[in-house]
Amino acid sequence: MLPGIKEVVFSAEVIDAAVEQVATELTQRYAGKDPLFLIVMNGAYVFAADLLRRFNHPCSMVFIQIKSYRGTSRYVLDADESHIPDLTNRHVIIIEDIVDSGATLAWLQQQITGQNAASVFSVALLNKLVPHAADADLYALEVDDRFIVGYGLDVDGRFRNLPFIGVMED
Repeated sequence: MLPGIKEVVFSAEVIDAAVEQVATELTQRYAGKDPLFLIVMNGAYVFAADLLRRFNHPCSMVFIQIKSYRGTSRYVLDADESHIPDLTNRHVIIIEDIVDSGATLAWLQQQITGQNAASVFSVALLNKLVPHAADADLYALEVDDRFIVGYGLDVDGRFRNLPFIGVMED
C-alpha cells in the first residue's frame, strides 16, 4: 500500500472494466452523431483520456474548468466559457469525475441546454450514494459517501496519478 492510502476501493482492473462498459455504451449510442465531449477539469482528465481512446467514432473535445465559491448567501459556480464552440444542434456529452452534490452537473446542464444543443448527456466515473442536485445519465461505478482519491481525484493536487481509487489514511 502507498503511504497515505489506507484502503483500495476500486483496483485498476475494476476501473478499466467499468470504463470499457461505459465506452461501449457511448459508442453504440452516438454512432454517426459526431458528439462534442465537454470534459470537466481537473478531476475528469484521467477518466476522459481512457474513455475517449475507446470511443470508436469521430468526436470533438473541449475542456472546461469550473470554479466554485460560496457567496454571501449561496453557492456560486462559474466557468470561462470563451473557448467553448457553438453548441447549436450538437450532441454534447459532459464527462465528470464524480457526482457528489450534483451542483456542477446541474449548472452545466442548464448552461448547455440554453445554447440549443441537440442533446445533453452526462457521464461520470463515480456516482456518490448521496442525494444530488442532478444525476449523471451514465456512470461507471458507485461509491459510498467518503472522501476518495486516485485516478484523477485528488486532495490538494496529490494522488491524481494513482491507477486505483482509494481512501486516505486519517
